[in-house]
Amino acid sequence: AAKAGVASIVAEDDGDAIEQARKLISLLPTNNLSAVPVWEYTEPEAALSAESCAKMAAIGVADADSVVELSKEYAENVFTALATVGGATVGLVATIGVVCPYAASKTARFVRVCDAFNIPVITFIDTEGFVPSSKAELAGEIQDAAKLAHAYAEATCPKVSVITGKAYGAAYIALAGTAASSDITIAWPTAVISALSPETSVEFFWHDKLKGAEDVASKRAELVEEYIETEASPFTAAKAGYVEDVIDPSQTRAAVLSALDMLSSKRVSKLPKKHGNMPF
Repeated sequence: AAKAGVASIVAEDDGDAIEQARKLISLLPTNNLSAVPVWEYTEPEAALSAESCAKMAAIGVADADSVVELSKEYAENVFTALATVGGATVGLVATIGVVCPYAASKTARFVRVCDAFNIPVITFIDTEGFVPSSKAELAGEIQDAAKLAHAYAEATCPKVSVITGKAYGAAYIALAGTAASSDITIAWPTAVISALSPETSVEFFWHDKLKGAEDVASKRAELVEEYIETEASPFTAAKAGYVEDVIDPSQTRAAVLSALDMLSSKRVSKLPKKHGNMPF
């Protein structure tokens, strides 16, 4: 059940199951109009560094011993958890490598749960994009990617995105782009932000620079590095308005706390209707 995505938590026995349920309920507001629960908290022990992966960044931003991971055994290339930051409940999402159809579905469901209770979602991005596990899953990849994009775009809860590494293509647009209605997008200096992968971008936009090269492979690698340092730089994205700030990894928790404080009173009024239609 856990591997199929049906069970969010696997407990050791009935007593542990009840305890886990109590912990989850304690993190949820009574309804979407209530403020999220606020608890006493302990600061995390270690500061983040450039070597921290997206999942480590998510855990490192949360208060010590507050993280409750959900659907751990399902689609392990995406991390989803409820936790507290500054004592207040948040939802944490972290991509780990590519986003397969199962990971997209898992993330979409988690974001919708958070939005149902108006719990802020903090997304940590390090991904090369949506990738099917096999050719047979291509249709599923497109459908589940659309569901993920829909979940983020429709969610009206506070949304903060932190780009820790690669942010390529449709996955970047869905998770951290303005199309996902991200309220605040922050990037580390190590981030690489591009609508296409740097390799593909060089082939499409800088192909003329390869003409006449004696060693095409070496020249292509050189151009990819140049593209990453210029066009795909987080500072270029910030200059274009796609990123609010480029911060040192050690300042991530402080930046997230500041963003959550600013967004604490966010409310979005919608037209009176039941709901939008989920893609596919």
